[in-house]
Amino acid sequence: MKKRDFIFIFAVLILAAAMFFIINPRSDNADTVRITVDGKLFCEKPLSENCEIDINGTNTAVIENGYVYMKSATCPDKLCIHQGKACDGSKKIICLPNKVVIEVVKNSEIDTVVN
Repeated sequence: MKKRDFIFIFAVLILAAAMFFIINPRSDNADTVRITVDGKLFCEKPLSENCEIDINGTNTAVIENGYVYMKSATCPDKLCIHQGKACDGSKKIICLPNKVVIEVVKNSEIDTVVN
């Protein structure tokens, strides 16, 4: 291998590392899971706290390894379970029949009032 090949490989590795840190979906400011039921705040938990949350006996949410997802639901279509995992504010998990919304919010948004 020539010196030029090593420089090219090194540049690609540096670019890959930079892309990882720039595009990484986990935001340092998005670290609280907010669960609302019928528009009212049900609970807030840190995204870093691994736990299972029973939501009024109708849904079960799981916070695990920096992600939140819907584990089970009593609704007939189970679409909320198939919505996958959320780790930042770009995605909400919604169960329409049970009126449950799960979102990840930034620390600065925690003080806002939920109607």
